[in-house]
Amino acid sequence: MDDGLKLILSSEWFASPVNLLSPKVLSSDFILIGQPATESSNPFVIPLAGHELGHSVWTIKGLEKEFKSLIQGAVINAVANHWPDYQTVFGSPAWKPETARDNLIAMSDLEPPLRWCTAQMEELFCDATGIAIFGEAYLRAFAYQLATLQHTGRSAGYPPMLERVKSHLEVASQVKVPVPDGYQSWFVEEVGKYSLTPQTALHLEIADEARKAIAGNVLTRAVEIVRTGNVLTREVVMVKESGKPDRYPDDDIERCVRELRRFTPCEGAQTLSNIANAAWRALETDKFFAEPEHEKEKFSHLSDIVLKSIEIHEIEHCLAAEGVLSTP
Repeated sequence: MDDGLKLILSSEWFASPVNLLSPKVLSSDFILIGQPATESSNPFVIPLAGHELGHSVWTIKGLEKEFKSLIQGAVINAVANHWPDYQTVFGSPAWKPETARDNLIAMSDLEPPLRWCTAQMEELFCDATGIAIFGEAYLRAFAYQLATLQHTGRSAGYPPMLERVKSHLEVASQVKVPVPDGYQSWFVEEVGKYSLTPQTALHLEIADEARKAIAGNVLTRAVEIVRTGNVLTREVVMVKESGKPDRYPDDDIERCVRELRRFTPCEGAQTLSNIANAAWRALETDKFFAEPEHEKEKFSHLSDIVLKSIEIHEIEHCLAAEGVLSTP
C-alpha cells in the first residue's frame, strides 16, 4: 500500500467497528475506520481496527480480482458435487458444471454463491490481517465483541462463527502468537432455523463448501502481506526495519505491563500492538494491582493509562518523523 495513505480512527454510531471505504468528505489518501461510540473510552477494542483495515487492503490490493478465478473454480466444483440436487431445485439448466466457467448464463445463475463466497473470503482475510498485526490482542478483542452471542441465523456474507474461529487458530499458528486458553469454546454456533427458500439454501451451501475448499489461500495471503510490510501499519514497518524475527517481542510487552502496574503510561513502546497486548495481559491478570481498591476498578484504571500510552506512542513517532526524537 502507498506510504502516503493516512489512517484515521474515529467514533461512529455503529454497534461494531466499520470501515468507511469511500467517505465523500475525504480524499482517496485517507482510510477512515469508525469504532463504536459506546466503546470510545475503551482501548481494549482497538485491535478490531485491524480487521477493518483488512477491508482497505483487500480493495487497494485488488484481491477480489486476484482470487476471482480460484473462487469461480471452487464454486463450480461445489455445484458439480451437488449437481443432482441442483437439477432438482433449479430444474435442468442449459449448462453443465464442466462448461460453466465459459458460459455466461451459468455465471449469471451462479452469481449468488459467487458473491457470498467472495464476501466470506474477504471476511476471513480481514480476520487474518487483524491477527497478523495485533496477535493475541485481536483474538481477545474479537471475543469481547462477539463471544457467546446467540445469533439467530447468519449473514450469507460471513462464514459460520465456529468456522471463522477455527480460521483464527490456523492464522495464530502461522504467525506464532499465543491463543487464549479455551478460546474456541467461548463462541457458540448460530441458532434458529433459517427462513430460506430451497434455491437460496442450496446456493448458500455451495458458497460455504467453496469457501472451505480455498480459505487457506486468503489466510496465507493476509499473513504474507503483513509480514512483507505491504500494509498500512506502523507495526509492520517497525518490525521489518528492526530485523527481529519475533513479531510480538515479549520483552517489550512485559516492560509495558510493568509500566501499567505502576500506574504510568508506557513510554518508548515499539508498537501499538505491544501496548494492546500489554493492556490485555494486565486486564487478564488476577490481582494485577496491589491495592484492592485499584483492582476493583481495574478496567477503568487500565483504560485511562492505556489511552494515554497510545497518545504518547503517537507523539513519539511524530517527533521521530521530524528528527526530534529517535524512534523507539
